[in-house]
Amino acid sequence: MHKKQSLTDNGIMEDYKIAKDKKKKAKKDKKSNDGITGYLLSFIILVLIGLNFLFVVSWGLHALEKIGMSEISDISLIERVTNPLPQKKLRVEIFNACGVQGAAKKLTDYLRKFDNVDVVFFDNYRVQNLSSTYVIDRTDDDMSNAKAISRMISDKAQRLMPQISPDRQVEVTILIGKNYEELKAFK
Repeated sequence: MHKKQSLTDNGIMEDYKIAKDKKKKAKKDKKSNDGITGYLLSFIILVLIGLNFLFVVSWGLHALEKIGMSEISDISLIERVTNPLPQKKLRVEIFNACGVQGAAKKLTDYLRKFDNVDVVFFDNYRVQNLSSTYVIDRTDDDMSNAKAISRMISDKAQRLMPQISPDRQVEVTILIGKNYEELKAFK
């Protein structure tokens, strides 16, 4: 009887060990699954927080844009009034009317240094003895383009005139006169 009891005790012990091992293994698997699940859950929460943040920022910027639209318009109006040069690139043609060789090229090189000026053509004028330099506005009766170019080429006032010509592909024509030495390009 004693032998039977020890066999039974051994069987119970083995069953107990197997059950204990299974429990340990299940606990270990659960821990590793909990770790992966925890990281995945943390990642999803961070993504949702980030998206929420972007939504709030976007909404706030949109609201500020609506509220401050009149202030922004006022600022751009002030910039336009205080900035003597138009925002678009002015197309300019230059003619040498003073008789000095290379004058149109020299003024062309000078104006091409400015970002808002595009000298599209330069050549000699049919008359070579103009006494003064003329800056002719081809597109604007109030001569805003000619005034802007005139301030760029000289500190002294030049002769400005409107001569609207839609056929010409330029906003301003410059005729360099005998007073070319007053122009910044020749100083």
